[in-house]
Amino acid sequence: MKDSLLPNTTYTIDFGNSIKDFTEGNVAKNLRYIFSTGNFIDSLEIKGKVLLAESGKADSTLIVLLHTDAEDSAVAKKKPIYIAKLDRDGKFHFRNLPSRTFYLYALKDESGMRRYTEKSQLFAFADLPVETLKSKDSITLYAFAAAPATPSYTPTETGKPKTETDKRLKFQTNLQNSQQDILEPLTFQFDNRITKLDSAGIKLFKDSTYTPIDSFRFSLDTTQKVLTFSTPWQEGTAYHLVLAKGAAEDSLGKQWTKTDTLNFTTKRKIDYGKIKIRLRGINISLLPVLQFIQGERVIKSVRLTGPLFEEELMTPGEYQLRILLDSNGNGKWDTGQFFEKRKQPERVLPIEKRISIKPNWSNEYEIESGIR
Repeated sequence: MKDSLLPNTTYTIDFGNSIKDFTEGNVAKNLRYIFSTGNFIDSLEIKGKVLLAESGKADSTLIVLLHTDAEDSAVAKKKPIYIAKLDRDGKFHFRNLPSRTFYLYALKDESGMRRYTEKSQLFAFADLPVETLKSKDSITLYAFAAAPATPSYTPTETGKPKTETDKRLKFQTNLQNSQQDILEPLTFQFDNRITKLDSAGIKLFKDSTYTPIDSFRFSLDTTQKVLTFSTPWQEGTAYHLVLAKGAAEDSLGKQWTKTDTLNFTTKRKIDYGKIKIRLRGINISLLPVLQFIQGERVIKSVRLTGPLFEEELMTPGEYQLRILLDSNGNGKWDTGQFFEKRKQPERVLPIEKRISIKPNWSNEYEIESGIR
């Protein structure tokens, strides 16, 4: 070992499954080597788990750190005294610790620096210091990213600009098989920012008679790349969205080069399912929000005012359920902040049972919420 060893200190080296015998290749599983530079082996421990606050899931790529410096800046400026990895369930276990007070953190260490250097890093911290003589219960940390990652910038090549022959403004919609979900707005997704939008050049009509829709509204989001069209959709109805030539233009000068019409129909109510969920053991004082998840995307969020949730029209499909403990009551998950505020993120608790919503069917479930 190149590093000098501290006096009267117990060292633990976890080899994991990285060592095997030379002839047969048999792995020495979970090999751990313990030694001390003092007269005895320390025997105290700290154990717990780390969960992602936004989803309630584990991420085994995070590491857990123990510092002895009480200053918050230590986790950014100094290397930790002890390090532990997470297992697949997000659990960690520090063994052979001395009688001492530690400050407990977890983070995503892609740089290998073992420090909290970016707000976009997944990071977790314990509210209170941990005294090994008194630490008996498992500790749960909730990891969060205080700010989204800054997208990397790739400079353009020098020299002559490339000639762009296609000046047509293209987009993608959220229509499925030329059908519009009556529970959602119609959206256009563009590759570049929209810099010009002429409201007079975008009109919505319905039926074969091309009856104009007066309640039709549309707007750009903050990125100026998503255009949202809203109106109280009528079920099973034919719609015609007329896009006039030159009504929209993006930052590269691409525009609608001719007047075009987007034809689609709306879904019928029988294409949706009725849902009734009774949540056992729900604690309304914690301001729970029921989330419907597909993949990692929150499809629907509903503030719970009691143990029963009912919805007449719900898009069919498989859903994972989660409960957001919405401490500030704004209806969405809020991240944490370590420096200055030492604010923990809001917690999200996954519900193990998945649900399936069938169309034209009354789908009923009784589920244990896990919240008391």
